[in-house]
Amino acid sequence: MALTKSLPFGHAADGWHVTYWRLLPERVQMASDGVHYALGGYSSEAARRAGAPPRFEVEGTMPLAWAGLVQPWEATPAHLYGHAKRAAGATICTQAMVDAGHYAADLLGKPVMADSSPPALTGADDA
Repeated sequence: MALTKSLPFGHAADGWHVTYWRLLPERVQMASDGVHYALGGYSSEAARRAGAPPRFEVEGTMPLAWAGLVQPWEATPAHLYGHAKRAAGATICTQAMVDAGHYAADLLGKPVMADSSPPALTGADDA
């Protein structure tokens, strides 16, 4: 499982890009309120398979409520990749969030968390 999205890397005049993004297992940390993670950016899937180190990293924190989870160990790689490529904007309260006790029922369908900035991998494709 990985993502593909081309982002410039280094000096713009060099024309370098990282296009293949993979979860870095050693950078996944569980916290009481979510899961912190990092995706490593490689020039290509072939470069990663050949053992090249990531040229760039994108970090994120997936709040448990975003995925409708109760405990951090319930998070899967699919949750983290989904969070990394999410569109910018507020998180809307779901029934799962209410059932998990994160929010009151009167917030169902309403924005409960605002994103501070658009994620770098918004719109990335599954590799």
